[in-house]
Amino acid sequence: MKDIDKTDGKTLLARMRDAEEDLAAAFWKEPESFFTEHDLVARFYHLASRRLGGCSRLLHCEYPTPFKCSMAGSTFSHEDDGSRFHRGHYDLVVLDPDFACEHESDLDLLTGQDWKATREFLQTGRFRQVAVMLYEFMLVHRKVNGDGTVGDIAEHVGQDWKKLLAALRPMGTPSVPFAAAVRMLVFDGAMEQNWSERLKAAIDAGVGPIRPNAEMRFVPRARQER
Repeated sequence: MKDIDKTDGKTLLARMRDAEEDLAAAFWKEPESFFTEHDLVARFYHLASRRLGGCSRLLHCEYPTPFKCSMAGSTFSHEDDGSRFHRGHYDLVVLDPDFACEHESDLDLLTGQDWKATREFLQTGRFRQVAVMLYEFMLVHRKVNGDGTVGDIAEHVGQDWKKLLAALRPMGTPSVPFAAAVRMLVFDGAMEQNWSERLKAAIDAGVGPIRPNAEMRFVPRARQER
């Protein structure tokens, strides 16, 4: 991984932003080609891999959360380590280059599969974070007919949003968060007018305002002139 350890976090994030623009452009060109969130994630992984070049090995899908959680219905709750609950997953992760380089031979830790190893590692405070960025995707296909439907969609968006925010919480002593930043991309596949603004308002009311290191982007079905 010699080509990875020379790449700083800011450069990685800039390339990921470029990949986001690539995905938005692909969605605007052929929105009917995206049936599910999995289609979005698959295309984004391909586009981001091209942008990252040799650093694409930092990019992984379905990365496990460093905590147990409950996601019954459209709710989210962070659960105790000794609880009966299981871990969740993030749609996509960009691993910290320093973390990936030092632990490339420890697959249990690098892949996040060994939950206890991940927790113990975070509690050592040896690195600033495991992930530079975490992503979640949402594709809204249902027609938005009134505030009730907007509220229902907002609950499902809010569920993944809370899962992302939980990764920013310090874990252990010294306090080290799992991720430096999180990002959620919500795509409009419903062709409804002004639903994005109503959805944003509903989400803000339910989960609070967006933080500096936690961003949510709404991508309309058709490109809007600035």
